[in-house]
Amino acid sequence: MKIVELWYKLLVWLGIRKPLYQYLYVQDFPDVWKEKTVYLLGKPNNEWLAGLLCPCGCKKKIELILLPEERPCWHLTIHKKGTLSLKPSVWLTKGCKSHFFLTKGDIKWCD
Repeated sequence: MKIVELWYKLLVWLGIRKPLYQYLYVQDFPDVWKEKTVYLLGKPNNEWLAGLLCPCGCKKKIELILLPEERPCWHLTIHKKGTLSLKPSVWLTKGCKSHFFLTKGDIKWCD
């Protein structure tokens, strides 16, 4: 792990710096999406859809289904410190072909 990543994790853990990605509950996706924001449709503990801009910078809107009966689906975890994680990874097969995990508000790129 790079020294910069370790330093960032320490600042987040100490509460000095906010995590890279924040989440926001919305009724509908906004017309203009903000970077480093995950939009959640539904109510706390009953979310059904998540949306975010691709972290590579290509501006692609990514929508992830959170309903366990649907395929594919992702699992959302909101942690005590206000961070969020999505599992499994997000892998775009078209366009930029980004492949990443969102873990505790931070992007972890896959090789």
